[in-house]
Amino acid sequence: MAEFINHISVDRRPSHTVIALFGEFDAADGHRLRDVVTPLLDEPRPKVDLDLAGVTFAGSATLGVLLELRAATRSAAGELRIVAASPGVARLLELTGLSQVLGLNAVSGAD
Repeated sequence: MAEFINHISVDRRPSHTVIALFGEFDAADGHRLRDVVTPLLDEPRPKVDLDLAGVTFAGSATLGVLLELRAATRSAAGELRIVAASPGVARLLELTGLSQVLGLNAVSGAD
């Protein structure tokens, strides 16, 4: 059986929060990321940076979760962006046009 997100790292900084994901990320894992991001939305103008450099697989459900969290963050007058992604995740985001929407800044690691 495949290992899905096996680790989520949360780094609270004065101006924003960095959330790094490691492992495979698909529909079964969306709730784990939601559980981390949702409490941040109670803060004034939440800023969330997602580091997906450690994600080894992302499916189409991943895109839905990312867009859902982006919308929720924007509704809270905040910002959610992807600051790093593995080559496979970056390619998925580029093919769907979401790299610009989600503010992808860097591609890291190797597939």
